[in-house]
Amino acid sequence: MNKGLTFLKFIRFPNLVIVGLTQYLIRWCILEPFAHTAGIDLIFSPFHFFILTLTTVLITAGGYIVNDIYDYPIDKVNKPNKVFINTLLSEKRAWQLFYSLNIGSLALTTYLYFAIPNLFIWVFPIALAMLTAMWWYSYRLKKTVLWGNLMVSLFCALVPLSVFLPEAYVLDYNMVNKAAKIELETITIAYMVFAFVSTLLREIIKDIEDHEGDSLENCKTLPIVYGVKRAKQIANFTAIILLGLLGFAIYFLTQQQELLQAGYATIFIAIPVATILIRLQKAQKKSDFKLLSTLAKFVMLTGLLYLIVHIFG
Repeated sequence: MNKGLTFLKFIRFPNLVIVGLTQYLIRWCILEPFAHTAGIDLIFSPFHFFILTLTTVLITAGGYIVNDIYDYPIDKVNKPNKVFINTLLSEKRAWQLFYSLNIGSLALTTYLYFAIPNLFIWVFPIALAMLTAMWWYSYRLKKTVLWGNLMVSLFCALVPLSVFLPEAYVLDYNMVNKAAKIELETITIAYMVFAFVSTLLREIIKDIEDHEGDSLENCKTLPIVYGVKRAKQIANFTAIILLGLLGFAIYFLTQQQELLQAGYATIFIAIPVATILIRLQKAQKKSDFKLLSTLAKFVMLTGLLYLIVHIFG
């Protein structure tokens, strides 16, 4: 395989695109329409917003790399055909790339700190916290019961918040229409909750899929400590919560006569989640859980693309 394509797989390029797309869709489909209605400018210029997104992408890429470094022994069992450490590049080179990405993200964060003063005072500690969290997840939390799953889910939920939070100050003091402000906050919170729960569901399923290799490294993940049966029950419960939230959202959209949005959410989000819930009952083999993990990732993507339907629906 071409080394360039292999490297893109190593840094999880499609996932990085989704992270960047999430931030841009939050801006294009939620923040900009509200700012236009209020007749105000957003804090981030297009260039500064690109820098913010690039910073998030670099931090995420660094997280994937350090995760592969620590997971090298496990990956040789769980996914021997997708081991990049000591095949694509040495562990030493991987660490150098990890540190380079971290330094780059902190440099960009420092630039934003001085380019957008006062309202952006929180950005530097937040960036440091994200970098530390990604390392700590790979080093310790991933191998513990649920804590690693919760950390990844929280990180995904904070991606849209990183876009909304700095703009909220300006919107709060300039939007005359308070109902519009409440709607903006509701949409943002709803998407954060969806990102958290859908990511948690996929992380639990992935732990079940990888439990054989994880057990060889004495990991204390949910299926290893409490068994696959109990892990499946918790995955079922998480899927039911997600399906319930989606059902409430679809009912609300229907009441508001937003039939296009309700139809999209039903067909492309709710039905796949229901399919996951049904297939979980009979899933036994590694291939079964791999399919469910892929379907959960599809749900996360269609949930993101809902924002486009929201703006045009």
